[in-house]
Amino acid sequence: MGEKAVTKISNRIRQSSDVEEIFKTTTQEVRQLLRCDRVAVYRFNPNWTGEFVAESVAHTWVKLVGPDIKTVWEDTHLQETQGGRYAQGENFVVNDIYQVGHSPCHIEILEQFEVKAYVIVPVFAGEQLWGLLAAYQNSGTRDWDESEVTLLARIGNQLGLALQQTEYLQQVQGQSAKPG
Repeated sequence: MGEKAVTKISNRIRQSSDVEEIFKTTTQEVRQLLRCDRVAVYRFNPNWTGEFVAESVAHTWVKLVGPDIKTVWEDTHLQETQGGRYAQGENFVVNDIYQVGHSPCHIEILEQFEVKAYVIVPVFAGEQLWGLLAAYQNSGTRDWDESEVTLLARIGNQLGLALQQTEYLQQVQGQSAKPG
């Protein structure tokens, strides 16, 4: 996977201070790079429920994010474990959702979103698990390459840094807006 591509996306992330814009361009570019069917950003709420906040998806697939679409993914395991493996900084690679030992209800949700294979990496803002960056293959199973997983993880890190920076800028602007 292209080192240039990672650098290009990283620079774009760093140059923008608009989180929405960052998510939009990142999901689009990563989806093109990995040639997968969907790339999405998922944000945790304080109680560890969460929702999809951005995605790039091929036209033929169901949308998770849009002006009138709010997809909340109730994952009781992630809620109970406060982020599970992702809180430990682990990536999760699934080449075939039917071969990995998912519970029937988990399979049902994945089928609803037309997912056959995926890679999920954590996004940390500082020490805090903020959310997840995920690449999905809907058209069939997929043997994810190590370099693809590494690429996704690195972009996840860049997103985390951008979130930290944006938050910091907002705090600074908030402080300077207060009367002395």
